[in-house]
Amino acid sequence: SPAEEAGIKEQDIIIEIDGRAIQNAQDARNVIGFTPPGTTVTVVVNRDGRDRKISLTAGTKPIVEGLIGKLGIRIKNTEDGKGVLITEVRPDSPAGRKNLRAGMVILSVNRVGVNSVKEFTRELQNAEAKGSRQVALFVQSDMYVYYVVLPLGD
Repeated sequence: SPAEEAGIKEQDIIIEIDGRAIQNAQDARNVIGFTPPGTTVTVVVNRDGRDRKISLTAGTKPIVEGLIGKLGIRIKNTEDGKGVLITEVRPDSPAGRKNLRAGMVILSVNRVGVNSVKEFTRELQNAEAKGSRQVALFVQSDMYVYYVVLPLGD
């Protein structure tokens, strides 16, 4: 992995990435996961009570691609095949600003039901092809089901 190649060890505690304080593993995954492949970041780890700076180059396999990446989310198929599960949300993204969070399920895109990542991606591409500047997601949280409108453009 890129972390191993950079010299980060299993017991290291990541405390900062590119000047951004890391509070937990989710913070680290979000920062690294949304870093463009090939970008070098400075990671500060605590190893055996001492802080160390390590340069890390984000992996070449993009974690977030295309339109889904512009929204600032990662998704996967649900176990029951109903909707797509949000697994990560970048806090400074359109999805993050609308308070979407991991664990929510997207049931439709622009009123078209989606039951897989492939269907979700297809509907985003359809919206973009039609020149839409935004997309309406029908989202299920713990207790509520509601629409969230996110911009498609940068």
